[in-house]
Amino acid sequence: MNFINYIMKLLALFLSVAFCFQSFAQTKTSAPTIDKSLPYNQWSIGINIGGHYGMHWTNSFTKAYQIGYFNGHVRYMQNNLIGWKLDAAYDNFNFTNGASNTQKLRFSIESVVNLTDVLHINDYSDRVGLLGHAGLGYSAMWNAQYSSTAPAELFKIGKGSVDEMGHFIFGLTPQYKINEQLSLNADIAFLLHVRQNRKFDFANPSPMNSGFTGYMWNWSVGATYYIGKKRNHADWDHTPRIPRN
Repeated sequence: MNFINYIMKLLALFLSVAFCFQSFAQTKTSAPTIDKSLPYNQWSIGINIGGHYGMHWTNSFTKAYQIGYFNGHVRYMQNNLIGWKLDAAYDNFNFTNGASNTQKLRFSIESVVNLTDVLHINDYSDRVGLLGHAGLGYSAMWNAQYSSTAPAELFKIGKGSVDEMGHFIFGLTPQYKINEQLSLNADIAFLLHVRQNRKFDFANPSPMNSGFTGYMWNWSVGATYYIGKKRNHADWDHTPRIPRN
């Protein structure tokens, strides 16, 4: 539980910083400046593929390098500091001991902070960037060995063979800009589940009945496409440093 408490403190810190940046961003982009006058694009879409590791609780395990995670997302940057991301992701847990595969679907809404601008990474490279993201969402897991009706039971109220839960998520996304419309990225994300009732392999119920009852990591690599016709995207538009006297 000490580990989970530490993670929650980090999550709370990140969200607090994100909301502070949002407040600053709202002031920064208030009248007379409006979104249409911003010199950069604000929308992007992306896809990622990767794997998962560090699931807890489970009696069966996966290999970290196995490909079994797929993610698609849409992101809107309010300005070059803060934005929001909606994502959908799918995991297929292929256990090394031959246990029946578990599948997982999740949807998240996240706050995004452009750490490239915050840390002035552009002082060293105009192609390397870093995003931080954190938020919450809905997750569901099912295992065909224990259910013949899943995933038809998704989003239905009441107990069933699909294990539905809430989650908190936060992560880091290093980026490399190919051109003004495309960048490559890697992402590492930690997910903390709320009221996960089954272990990841579905062999047994979770030993914890409430609260934070499971967690896992996702890693992935992918690409981001920037939508719009302006000269660049908010990810790569940097706030000038304030001159020192």
